[in-house]
Amino acid sequence: MGGATYDLTDWARAEGGGGVYQTWYPDAADLFEVRLWQAATFYWPQIETRRARWFLTHRFMIEERFQHRTSWEMSLRGSYRLGFTLPVNRFTVEPGALYLPMSAEFFTTQSDEQDVFAGKARLTIGLGDIFSKAWSVELLLSLIHI
Repeated sequence: MGGATYDLTDWARAEGGGGVYQTWYPDAADLFEVRLWQAATFYWPQIETRRARWFLTHRFMIEERFQHRTSWEMSLRGSYRLGFTLPVNRFTVEPGALYLPMSAEFFTTQSDEQDVFAGKARLTIGLGDIFSKAWSVELLLSLIHI
């Protein structure tokens, strides 16, 4: 999976990308999937370079999902994610800071079919490190899929 982002302003970002997924089930047909996605992320408080004690993110995303089990099918999935970022070893989220990214994400799909990947909600927590204004890394763990 990969993507690209573009900062529209200090508080808004446009994103897009895609990925290829292969899933194997012991008692069901294997699933091959290609996803394209577009997203808009908004940051609060509105600050230059998001350097703050903490900040919230709102992300709205749409995915086009092309799935192949026995034939090709296309579906759409939308999501909203509310994220919260808190620094651990510094007072502000800035280069050199370790931080805790936490989020709750809610999904909706266009079909009523039971989709193992369309979980209705997901809670995530992690640990991140900001190397510079341009580079950071995060390790994330999804805790709950409802």
